[in-house]
Formats: sequence, C-alpha cells, structure tokens
Amino acid sequence: MFKFLVGFVVFALWSVWARSIYICEIRHMCQQEIFVDSSLGTTASLRISRLGEIISGEGQFMYSLASNYVSFTAANRFFLQKVSKYIRPNSYLLLTIEGRYTHSEKNVPAGMYENLGLARAALIRDSLVQYYQIKSKQIIITSALVEDTDLEASTAPEEPVRFLLSRDTKEDVVRYEFMNMSFAESNFKNHGNVFTPRLPFIIYTDSLKGYLKAYPNSSVFISTYVTKENGGQKKAQSRAQAVRTYLMRTKGVAAPIVIETAVINTKKTDSQSLTVRISEVR
Repeated sequence: MFKFLVGFVVFALWSVWARSIYICEIRHMCQQEIFVDSSLGTTASLRISRLGEIISGEGQFMYSLASNYVSFTAANRFFLQKVSKYIRPNSYLLLTIEGRYTHSEKNVPAGMYENLGLARAALIRDSLVQYYQIKSKQIIITSALVEDTDLEASTAPEEPVRFLLSRDTKEDVVRYEFMNMSFAESNFKNHGNVFTPRLPFIIYTDSLKGYLKAYPNSSVFISTYVTKENGGQKKAQSRAQAVRTYLMRTKGVAAPIVIETAVINTKKTDSQSLTVRISEVR
C-alpha cells in the first residue's frame, strides 16, 4: 500500500509538470503568456487607433502559418475587453479589423472567405460579438496582402491583425457575414457574365442550403455590382441571373431568390462584385 501511494504521488507530480510543459511551452496557452516566439507574433505591437489616439503595448494575437486558428492569451482578452468597453456605449463608432496574410499563404483555403486575412479578422469579430457583446453592425472586417520579405520562411505575418476606430458615416460597406456575404470578381470567368463559383462560394452555399431548410420563411437576395464602363445594368442583370440559376439548378435552393443589381460610378473593391444576402420574412 505504501509503495502504491508513493507511486501515485510521483505520477501525479510528473503529470502536473508534463501538463505545464505541454500547455505553456509547446501550446503557449498559459494565462500569463505574452508572445515570446517571433514565429507566432511580435511582442507588445498590437495597437488600435482611437480616432487618432494610439493605444499600444499589447501582445499580438497568435496565428500559425497558413491558419486562422488563434489561441487567445490573457493579454489578448484584456485588449478585447478594453475595446468593447469603449465601443459598446458609443453606437456611432465603427471598428475595422484588418486581417493580414502573406504571399506564401495566398492560396491557402479559408472556408467561405476569399482569403486567410478575412478568415483571421472574422474569427476575432465573432469573438467580440459572442463574448464581448459588441453589435456586429459596428464591426467591419477587411484583409491585406503583405510581403514575406521581413518574415522568416515559416511564419505568419508578424502583425496578423490591425484595428482602426472610426465614426459611422452610414455609407454602404462590404460585409462578410453569413447573412450578408460578399464574393470576388474572380467568380465570373474572364470578368464576363459566365458564373464559375470558386471554393469559398461553394462552401458558403452548402451552408446556405442547411440554413434555408431550418428557416423556410427566408428569402435570398443576389446583388451584383458593375461599373457603367464595364457593362452597366445589362451585365449586372446577366450576372445576377447566372448566380440565381446556379443556386436553383445546381444547389437546389427552393427559397425565393430576388435579384438586385447596381450600376456604380466608381469601382468597388474586387471582393464585392457579388453579394448574397438572406432575409427572413416575418
């Protein structure tokens, strides 16, 4: 019995030590963790522009190469808490989260998002909405492709996310939410009218079918954006009809599909040539 108790105590102590090594040294998930591995993010570089005022000194979010998975540290959570306390009482504020990705990560699949930068920004946005009670309409996500030159061969961007606070101007902005999703020009072959959906759109519509089945009173709105110089209303209508046909015939969407086209004076970002919006009829 004595030998059993001694063995049990030794095993318990070893287990605690081994777990500490795995969680803290390998997974970098200790509560007091501040980034020390340059391959996962820089130390004390996270900042947010508060209408011109800079807050600095926070540890960056930890992303691995070719991944949008982030392990939130205590410093990350403290930073998000500060952001939420400032934004929530001020409905006139917009928070823009810019997710960044390198050229070596350019072709990495990012689910229903067009690139890894958007997926990284979306993960933080979803956390702010779910856990910090910030309204989704106050958050905009964008992406930026950055050079690999200042990075080691096997690293994610040293500054994978940036934050900017601005006043809400009530202008139409690109949304990357399930209920209001935008997709790139590359879904139309050679910038024409032929719709050739890329993987993000296919993944999105697979989920869309499940949503419409659960909420049968919903309608789908398809918006296409074309400049006057690039074909105008006729081209926008043709593109929207092609997307509608794909949803009905290829994906079997039975919900009402409404076409909304727009001829714009200035070219919007390439990532908003097509928008799919869902609205539930009440």
